[in-house]
Amino acid sequence: MESGQVPKEEGRTHFMMQYYSYVLMFVVFDVMSIFLYAWGSSILGLPKTATLPIIAFLGVMFAAFAYALYQAGRKNIW
Repeated sequence: MESGQVPKEEGRTHFMMQYYSYVLMFVVFDVMSIFLYAWGSSILGLPKTATLPIIAFLGVMFAAFAYALYQAGRKNIW
């Protein structure tokens, strides 16, 4: 019983793993856009060496995106 209501169905639900790659891609683009906006709005005041960390960051983000695409292309990912 939760909140005074009698449960009507089973408490556990089945999470479809085929949507995992879409969720991962959304998170990657969300994080990437937050950091790129902050970096891009202050780029004129940054030294030239500040581009190396953002290139490393983009490398990590695109690796995560490539992994999500790999997961999306797999069959039987339950």
